[in-house]
Amino acid sequence: MLTVKDYLQIIQERAQKKWGDKWLPELAKAYVPIAQQQGDTEATYLKRRRKIYRTFEEGSCSVETLFALMQAVNCQVQIVCNEITVIQSSSSRAGGSLR
Repeated sequence: MLTVKDYLQIIQERAQKKWGDKWLPELAKAYVPIAQQQGDTEATYLKRRRKIYRTFEEGSCSVETLFALMQAVNCQVQIVCNEITVIQSSSSRAGGSLR
């Protein structure tokens, strides 16, 4: 299972590939319009730059921030849900045993 730090590492690698040495300020710039679309009306580069830098320094952030950063480097999360159904055989219901 991947942790937030793992996802941030993936984001950092993609950002470095895209923007080189200036990956962090460029990522912060790319983050702003996405945050605005998510309803963060206060989001500007100057107001959110430190938040993004701190995210990578500390290796943690909110889910909303993580998803916005993923979107900034053209990544997305896919959730796959599984259900397991146990089917009881007629012999086990009748007290039989499986060998």
